[in-house]
Amino acid sequence: MGGVPRSQGCQTCKQRKIKCDETWPSCAQCRHLGATCPGPTALVKFVNSKSPPNNTAPLPSRPAPPSKPWKFAADSKDVRSKKVHYAKVDDLAAGSYGLLFFGKPKSMPTTLAERIANRLTTKMQGSQHGVTSLHMSYLVFTPQRLAESACLRDAVDCFCSAWSDFQSREPRGELIALPQYGKALRSVRRALLSPREALKTETLAAITIMERACTLFDRQNSVSIHLKGIVQLILNKGPPNLNDDLDVAVSNESHSALMPTWVYGESVAFLTKSPWKEVLDECAISHSRLQGLDWKFLSLDDAWVLYGYAKGILERRRQFQEIFLGPVSDGTKGSSIALMNQLMPVYNHVAELAAQARVKGLQVGELTESPNPGGLTKMRYSFISALLALTFQAMIVGQMNMLHMLIQLNKLGGDDPELGASLWAKYRAAAQDFWKFLPYFYELESVVAWHFLPSLCLTWEAAEKEDEQEAILNMVLYMDSYLRRWSKEPNIIKISMLETAKLLTGRRPDLAIL
Repeated sequence: MGGVPRSQGCQTCKQRKIKCDETWPSCAQCRHLGATCPGPTALVKFVNSKSPPNNTAPLPSRPAPPSKPWKFAADSKDVRSKKVHYAKVDDLAAGSYGLLFFGKPKSMPTTLAERIANRLTTKMQGSQHGVTSLHMSYLVFTPQRLAESACLRDAVDCFCSAWSDFQSREPRGELIALPQYGKALRSVRRALLSPREALKTETLAAITIMERACTLFDRQNSVSIHLKGIVQLILNKGPPNLNDDLDVAVSNESHSALMPTWVYGESVAFLTKSPWKEVLDECAISHSRLQGLDWKFLSLDDAWVLYGYAKGILERRRQFQEIFLGPVSDGTKGSSIALMNQLMPVYNHVAELAAQARVKGLQVGELTESPNPGGLTKMRYSFISALLALTFQAMIVGQMNMLHMLIQLNKLGGDDPELGASLWAKYRAAAQDFWKFLPYFYELESVVAWHFLPSLCLTWEAAEKEDEQEAILNMVLYMDSYLRRWSKEPNIIKISMLETAKLLTGRRPDLAIL
């Protein structure tokens, strides 16, 4: 019978076109992949043998067309849109006038690259709060380059397939089980082995897209594999070409992916030195121009100052770790006070810029603050885009990060109780300001809201009340509802959030991911 499966092999093995050993509850191939086995395929096909009911009811009659259907109101050179007047008839169902549209028919894609480009552009036609709104600005330059690179074409196809799986009613969530994922990996491997393809911008873009696919959709969290590939390729390829828009966008987004403190180790230390440092600074300016960002809440000069502070905090964090994690000595107190004197002016300036940006954002409407009845905070924030929300929360997170270090340095440098209480009050106020983001996070896709999870962890120690802790735990469960990388046990979530906060603020040794 047509359509009846020939074997009970699981659907994952069938889609990957490999033989399933049919050992249940999980076959050997799924166990090897670490994927959830969907189980045996049913060998039964249900067929409805009953004939459809014979409905002999007459169809409703349609009004007769007018004797003079229509005529153009006036001659016009614009054949795409012309107003039409209809002759008067007795039938009220007939319209008195209408509008005809004569548009050029869309050309059908004829090549694989064109079909994948069409698929990508169709998916990208969404709001500023969707899956591609964060760290994927290079996608707008990708469709026209697909024909030049097979690995870029296959990486985009893999990303679109993972995106479709996420949008389906019953997503599998196992990126490694998608046939397109294996095809993209093989294509990237061939490109890296080719002297002509290995150092091309399209190859770097392909690996970067694979990294984003894993970050957004992969429950196995194999991001570090692609990050290592990005680092090696960037090092071998050299600084980006500022005249190539795709190279500028990919390099800037890759730099952003490598900047988190738990990744920014010795393997990528070359990015902080010449000529990389100067080129990446120019790249950041060009990238803002390419994105067409016309935000009013933050001037370009202030954004550049904050960018410099963000890079400077990494060095201050290393100094803090040497003091906090190192052995206590006679020089610990003096070193702590010296670092506090360096950090305090930076914190005050960032706090001032953040306050000014908030006021300006409310004035121009890029940021709105509205009542939040029944919520954790009395007020809530809304943003015109997820990228703006990410930028705004970065200023709050920077303050919390520095306040955590200042609180610990104060304890090591003499433990001034008045200063300690003041620093803690500022930290809690910054956390409460961040909690105004929570209703907005629920409006985002869970995989987009996931980007804000590390920042949310920084507020955990400020949650002194039970309702605050409950709201944070519920938000973590929503952010992880698709990826399922965290435990659902509240006590384990609390421990994970605390350890993440310590890692981000330098109170724990860095993880050797790269």
